Amino acid sequence: MQANSSRFKLARFDPVQNELMVKVCLPALKGKANKELLKELKKVFNSSAEIIKGEKSNKKKVLVHARSEQVLAAIAPKISEP
Repeated sequence: MQANSSRFKLARFDPVQNELMVKVCLPALKGKANKELLKELKKVFNSSAEIIKGEKSNKKKVLVHARSEQVLAAIAPKISEP
């Protein structure tokens, strides 16, 4: 996760590492970026999400409570981006 971005964005997906790079607008202070991350992921995947690991790190493990088809549809455009 990258805080202090100009807008929220699913930046890229690495299928080998199974990692999704996400940019958020709010600063990483007092959990503001984490709250924005979960709020925006809820919109993207139309489902709730929770941070499982990495609350205070820019590398997080997030569980999205969505069908795999929903997740794939949201990240598929990012697979081919550099």
